[in-house]
Amino acid sequence: MKLKALLFTLIFSSTVFAAPFKSVTEAEKKLATYTVDDIDGDKQRVAEGKPLKIDEIFDDLEAVVTLLEKDTLTVELAYQLERACLLASLHDPSNYAVDIILSVYQKNKETFKKAAEKLHSFDRKNLLEVFKGKDGEANGDNG
Repeated sequence: MKLKALLFTLIFSSTVFAAPFKSVTEAEKKLATYTVDDIDGDKQRVAEGKPLKIDEIFDDLEAVVTLLEKDTLTVELAYQLERACLLASLHDPSNYAVDIILSVYQKNKETFKKAAEKLHSFDRKNLLEVFKGKDGEANGDNG
């Protein structure tokens, strides 16, 4: 019975935040709301049994990927995607956030590079290296 309850909780929690974006502007605004404090606050949320912000970020990144199947990536949205990936990496060093948006990056590398100009040089360098590495892995390159 406990296993069923756990499975139900995992399934329910994975869909709690999933809400499709209706526009690029809506996605830009939502991603812009995330801060370092959100990630830091996840420690307390775990203790309280509350949903984690990092899961919400992952869900929003997936929703953006779905949106961009029909819509066009803007420099601002690319920047917000990059910010979200950087924030998520504070909690998840595997860079799963980059994995989520990799298909968008692969189709829009120049837009991402232009958007990265808004980032601090240290963040820009690290993030673009992660994108390049993940892109190489996806294309079968070894490094």
